[in-house]
Amino acid sequence: METGSVFRRARLHGETRRTSPAKVALAAGLCAASAVLPVAAGAATSHRSLPQKTDLQKGKAFYQGKTINFVSPASPGGGFDQWARLVAPELASYLHATVNVSNIPAGNTVAGQDFVAHAAPDGLTVGWMNAGPDIENTVLNLPALNFNPLREAFLGATAPGQTAIVVLNTPACSQWTNFDSLISASSSSNQIGEVLQTTGTGTFFQLMVNTAFGIHFKPITGYQSTAAQSQGFQRGDGCLSEFPAATADPLVKGGKARAIMLSVPLQAGAAIAPDFAGVPTLAQEYAKKTILASKSRTSAFQTLSDVAASTRIFFAPAATQTPERDALEAAFQAAMKNPTLISMAQAEGNPVGQETGAFAKTQFAQFLKDSKREVPVLQSVIG
Repeated sequence: METGSVFRRARLHGETRRTSPAKVALAAGLCAASAVLPVAAGAATSHRSLPQKTDLQKGKAFYQGKTINFVSPASPGGGFDQWARLVAPELASYLHATVNVSNIPAGNTVAGQDFVAHAAPDGLTVGWMNAGPDIENTVLNLPALNFNPLREAFLGATAPGQTAIVVLNTPACSQWTNFDSLISASSSSNQIGEVLQTTGTGTFFQLMVNTAFGIHFKPITGYQSTAAQSQGFQRGDGCLSEFPAATADPLVKGGKARAIMLSVPLQAGAAIAPDFAGVPTLAQEYAKKTILASKSRTSAFQTLSDVAASTRIFFAPAATQTPERDALEAAFQAAMKNPTLISMAQAEGNPVGQETGAFAKTQFAQFLKDSKREVPVLQSVIG
């Protein structure tokens, strides 16, 4: 049981231990179905009792008065950047340090991750790892990824992001009324055009949805950022797209699009919840369908579960020493439990919850293993 993904364990054995609230919600459904901004240092806060206190105290003594570079591998304003700027003040407070958030958005998050992986392993450079494009690049042997993600220091992870599949609200797209209408599309004359980034977790998610549920589609790709993808979608490049729920929210609220499926249920207290009332989740759609009987579709759905479980992983260079690693992970866990951070995250439409670095690494490895079965699907669209 320990080698399967958290979703598969929950689905097959009813196991929900160590899962974040968002993961528990999806697992229950499956079971039923079968720029630089400095943040000044402040007084340390203690949000929970943490293990290895001796090493943690050594780490905090090391960090006092120093400056940490927190790399967001995306442009300002996106999900990675939002989370970096939510977490940074707490890291600063807990470690008695100054934390600078810097943005390195090139290469669909790969450049920023590569910067962190190749930084000096002195505990003063940290960042977000993005599972989707990292795994795509790895299984497709693309040269863009210049480091091995599983060798890096995993320090923790956020709860899984919530993805919304949306349809453009125009007469040309009116035939796609709900998720069932996508499945009824024929393979020839009635394909739906999908606006997708060239690579990324969202693209991975949509491709696995298509494969698992047998949706016939025409990919419209080449968008290198969520902003560019949104612009292409809104001008009518295609009828269907997928976005983080917080990104899709203003499109739905403004009447430009309608949501037809969510990856996981929106958490209670999320500011965007009213805009997605009644929208079915992946687990609900899975429970309704009998078309996943084939081995290929079942395998795709397993990988889809991994994609839906993927998180923003907080990491440091591989050779970072143990006391600094322990202090960074402890500070991250404390930050993610801060009621102020939780309230601010919910106001931005972000799910809250966290995982340990060790668990995030195990989950990443399972995602990578399952994704190797889907190379032909990825190659057919990504290259």
